[in-house]
Amino acid sequence: MEDGWQAAAAGFLALCSIWDVRWRRLPVWLLILGLAGGLAVGFLRAGPGLAFAGLIPGAVLRLLAAACPGKIGEGDGWTVMAVGAMGGWINGLFILEMGLILMAPLVFYYGAVRKQRKKELPLSPFLLGGCLFRILF
Repeated sequence: MEDGWQAAAAGFLALCSIWDVRWRRLPVWLLILGLAGGLAVGFLRAGPGLAFAGLIPGAVLRLLAAACPGKIGEGDGWTVMAVGAMGGWINGLFILEMGLILMAPLVFYYGAVRKQRKKELPLSPFLLGGCLFRILF
């Protein structure tokens, strides 16, 4: 069942990526379905303890979004919660970290090279990259 959560997470993140790149916002219905599906997969995969623990990385990101309005999208925290619920907190944290690492060169490019400090970048495609990295390695 190890590959099942990874395929579900990659599919969910692919949908979020399409939406995030196109419209720069994630619909509530997609986040609710992702979170409910993530908890269901997590319950089946490892039980409720690991599924609920998987919400922690996304909850921390969600709190950061509330503390820094306009800097981090609120939907990003919910997306990480859904993926963390599917794979557990370690995998959720890994995917978040890899997403941020993959995003760093683009942030550097826009911030240092082009001097565009207010550029909004979607996080979901980078989370998808982190998930694919997790699948491959």
